[in-house]
Amino acid sequence: MAKVKSEMIYDNLLRFAEWNKNVLLVGGAGVGKTTMVRTVAEEKELKLKYYSAATLDPWADLVGIPVPSENREELKFVRPDDISGAEMIFFDELNRAHAKVQDAVLEIIQYHSINGDPLPNLKMCWAAINPPNDGYNVTDMDAALRDRFHVQIQVPPCISTKYLLAQGYDKDIVDHAYTWWKDRLNNEMREVVTPRRLEYIIDMAMKDPDLIDDVLPWNADNIPTVYLKQAIAGEAVGKIDRDDLRNNPDKYIKMLKDDSQRQKIAGLIVKDLSGGKIWTTTLLDLHKVLVELPSEQFTRLATKISLKERLQKDQAKYGGMAGFNEILNKAKSLGIS
Repeated sequence: MAKVKSEMIYDNLLRFAEWNKNVLLVGGAGVGKTTMVRTVAEEKELKLKYYSAATLDPWADLVGIPVPSENREELKFVRPDDISGAEMIFFDELNRAHAKVQDAVLEIIQYHSINGDPLPNLKMCWAAINPPNDGYNVTDMDAALRDRFHVQIQVPPCISTKYLLAQGYDKDIVDHAYTWWKDRLNNEMREVVTPRRLEYIIDMAMKDPDLIDDVLPWNADNIPTVYLKQAIAGEAVGKIDRDDLRNNPDKYIKMLKDDSQRQKIAGLIVKDLSGGKIWTTTLLDLHKVLVELPSEQFTRLATKISLKERLQKDQAKYGGMAGFNEILNKAKSLGIS
């Protein structure tokens, strides 16, 4: 089985797709196998049919359910017809599939047919599996089925910053997370913090970097996150403070309405307002920005500054002010007050 450097895999897959080769990808969970296949199909403009092989029924999903013809003299097999138009079929988690499913897949790969019926548009079949005997609940694939794949590649954990940026994540956080993953973690740690897990970490870092540790797997006690937290915190220094929030609310409201910045900016606002003592009058000055916070961040801020108790206590004093009422209404809508 070919061992290819991670940065070469995607380019090679594009070539294999161009040559209509059957490809088997072998790698641990979360290393990006499925994402790469979908991206290749999209870039090559191939009509892809995806199957989660572990959930397939060999008859209902592939071979078809036998039903009598109108004259009841013969049987025909009725199956979902979307496979007929597929140019590329991808069987994900193929070594989790029932043996009968693998038997049906073998015919599809070798003859581009199902139960003898041709699939006229099919150009190639690709599949992904987890390594056998590596802690996964999988079975050994039949040697004949495995031999139908022209190309078999071991996929190591690899990070695509291009993919992460395309998902709308903040570039600074993506860069910090990638550097941390590549330079601060060893190979054993990268087996735990898979590319999928790193994406979870990046998503949480945009919401609240302090909660990064809660996204790590249960067996990740030895994985250091101090560098990553410090790097992300350093990126935020000087970008948001209360005076700027008070003096330029429209700037922050605009950023909060930008999907690419919304989570990061909201997290930084909550972090700033949660640090040290904050007066109710300050909250009222910032009310235009606060009511634009996403629900999750508003709720987090409310918890940190005891907003519910504060609103109840200050109702008589500030209840007639528009800013107080807007914050109160936001809190009520989230079940906080």
